[in-house]
Amino acid sequence: MCLTWFLLLFTANNVFAARILGVFPIASYSHQIVYRPIWRELATRGHDLVVITTDPIDEPNLPNLKQIDLKYVYQFLKEKYNFTNIMSSWNVVNKLYVTSKRILDTSEVHLSHPEVQAIIKNETEHFDLLLIEFMDSTMFAFKHRFNCSVIGLTSMDAINMAHEAVGNPTHPILYPELTFPFGRNLNFFQRIMAIFYTGFMKIILYFYIPLASVLVDKYFGKGYPDLYELGQATDMLFINVNPIIHGIRPLSPATITIGGGIHLNPPKPLPRDIQTFLDNAKTGAIYFSLGSNIKSNAISLQTKQILLEAFKNMPQYQILWKFEDTELEGKPENVNIVQWAPQQDILRHPNIKLFITQGGLQSLDETIHNGVPFIGMPFFADQIFNILNAQEKELCAYLQHDQITVDKFKNTVVEVITNPKYKNNIIKWNKLIKDEPMSSLEKAIWWTEFVLRNKGAQHLKGPEHTIPLYQYYYLDVISFLIFLSHPEVQALIKNETEHFDLLMIEFMQPSMLAFKHRFNCPTIGLSSLDAVLWGHEATGNPTHPILYPDFSLPFSRNLHFFQRIFAVLFAGFMNYFGHYIYIPMETEVVEKYFGKGYPNLYELGLTIDMMFINVNPVIHGIRPITPSTISIGGGIHINPPKPLPNNIQIFLDNAKTGAIYFSLGSNIKSKSLSLKTKQVLLEAFRNMPQYQILWKFEDTELEGKPENVKIVQWAPQQDILRHPNIKLFITQGGLQSLDETIHNRVPFIGMPFFGDQIFNVLNAEENGVGVFLEHDKITAEGFKNTVVDVITNPKYKNNIVKWAKLIKDEPMTGMEKAIWWTEFVLRNKETQHLKGPENTIPL
Repeated sequence: MCLTWFLLLFTANNVFAARILGVFPIASYSHQIVYRPIWRELATRGHDLVVITTDPIDEPNLPNLKQIDLKYVYQFLKEKYNFTNIMSSWNVVNKLYVTSKRILDTSEVHLSHPEVQAIIKNETEHFDLLLIEFMDSTMFAFKHRFNCSVIGLTSMDAINMAHEAVGNPTHPILYPELTFPFGRNLNFFQRIMAIFYTGFMKIILYFYIPLASVLVDKYFGKGYPDLYELGQATDMLFINVNPIIHGIRPLSPATITIGGGIHLNPPKPLPRDIQTFLDNAKTGAIYFSLGSNIKSNAISLQTKQILLEAFKNMPQYQILWKFEDTELEGKPENVNIVQWAPQQDILRHPNIKLFITQGGLQSLDETIHNGVPFIGMPFFADQIFNILNAQEKELCAYLQHDQITVDKFKNTVVEVITNPKYKNNIIKWNKLIKDEPMSSLEKAIWWTEFVLRNKGAQHLKGPEHTIPLYQYYYLDVISFLIFLSHPEVQALIKNETEHFDLLMIEFMQPSMLAFKHRFNCPTIGLSSLDAVLWGHEATGNPTHPILYPDFSLPFSRNLHFFQRIFAVLFAGFMNYFGHYIYIPMETEVVEKYFGKGYPNLYELGLTIDMMFINVNPVIHGIRPITPSTISIGGGIHINPPKPLPNNIQIFLDNAKTGAIYFSLGSNIKSKSLSLKTKQVLLEAFRNMPQYQILWKFEDTELEGKPENVKIVQWAPQQDILRHPNIKLFITQGGLQSLDETIHNRVPFIGMPFFGDQIFNVLNAEENGVGVFLEHDKITAEGFKNTVVDVITNPKYKNNIVKWAKLIKDEPMTGMEKAIWWTEFVLRNKETQHLKGPENTIPL
């Protein structure tokens, strides 16, 4: 390490004393302590620094370090936001909304400060380098203002926008967004969620950038480039990541990992009261802190009472609790509260046996560095991932703060303290983290001066940021391989004498609309569920994002305030994604397989003549539609009865007190459910011996299967639901499954996963025909109670009988309507006269 510092000092002779601007706007001590060693060391090495920060350091011996002190931002945010209450919720949408709003508010406070404005408006001011926390796009305006190289820094892993800026892979499944609340080993349903979450984060960014641009216009002036593009011009990215903790991710040379404890300080004596308290903990002490952003005094009363009761039942341990108040009602004798705690030095005390933490990265660095096992109770941002990742490595246990019980908490504490695997593993990982050729600070300084010497580092960035999204995910290649490249399809397209009188097209993939132009014929779009926004626009239906939210949103029709915000943002994102990403991607496919010169695919879509949607107003609710939109829902696919296979018939016949049918449909595979979920279901079924359960399970074996459960790899669902002994259907909530269970008057429990399933089940629950359960949050007892309630409470059966009658009470069936209106289009050659005016006016 001495040699490394010698090389650094030698290299410094080849770097001029640069003028550096540091912009670290996030008001969070755990963020700022990562950056402070870097700006201190740069100043020590002779560079001239101006740093905008909420947490300045006391360095009177560094006259070349000017710090613009914005610590009053903490009080501003405290008065405006109850951050702990917001982050205690599992409402991801609300968390992201509030976080974005806080960052924008913080930006305005920073930029309006007189000293900051003086820097911006000083026409003779210059900087050779901008060091910027890569969290707030507004601050990238400083790059344009001073036309200098930029290094982005993060106090944790980086957001996708930052990884994209330096050309790192950003695969949503291999490397999900850092705030995605799961570990790295995602199951099928989590992979689906990861893709949607990545898209959602792009929506947030799409709306955030214009709001940030308003601040730039106000405080820098007009005419600045797009902030996203400015961010993508970043030269280098320093991320507070260590591959031992975070896992392996390929990184371009322009990405420098500075994780593993860059902020750690030399030991200092503890305050006398804390030293005495810990010294007297002869059988062990526990340190409990939720970090600098989450306040223990603001957690729910119920959670505090559970923690106090658990601590009272562990008199063998002394508990030191960082609690931001002078009093804590009900505090047992073995608990000592302190409003401020020197965490690093507390964790160094030999009597500390356990750390209970929110899971912030700096806290994890400190506890691993000191070899202290921990329990994680995460709240927001990267904390959930950090704890899940550490749990997989058996460094800690994970508890959800809002689901703990006294016994569960106490048992977990005792397990982590007494089971030697946690201590042994944390010592092992600590050694691996420290086994590096350069310390994090040495790397940060060397690469900062590299950027200064070379006036940038664009040549080190990967190619990922240079190609469009559709090429990165080879969507054009997939289209080629799957459909349009088929010889028979190509023969149709290229046959100049071929003609058709009508095109019927599933209205999901824009490139297929090229067939309309190719054959110049009327077109009917079809959907196996409700139509996408574009489909409704094509026939002139109202597309109000709050009255008629997109069917893939996880809400019912009755939206509360934050859901309304999200619905509007989502509609905007879908519009943007369709026009500027998806349509251009599909256009390239058309040019490849049909030829050049085809009309705009969006405009082609708007010229369809009619839309058939698999919707029934009884199930989906009322939505005004034009005459060119025909609802064919309510069971168009339902077949006449057929005899059941003999083994299923006998099983159901013998279910004298009732049978339950369980299937997650054709896309979701029961065998791919998490082990935990399968065990919960099996335990619940075992505790209901009065019912026989027929489970569509895509494997020949199911470990732990109780006697009352029969698994089948394939099931004739419609005929099973017709059996008189079926009392309940447990379903994923797909529309065809709901049609079938309603048609046969069988109440249901919905455990939705994706698409329209969540809306379908929530809507049905509001109408009292089923119950909604989150598949990843069920317990054996809760699941059993729900099953018994739906079977025995007559309201579910009565309501579903009522619904079935209403759905069937129509003058024409779905099939009859589909055929009649198809032939209507053929007779009249087109039906543009039946379309509403909403597709003719701009947004």
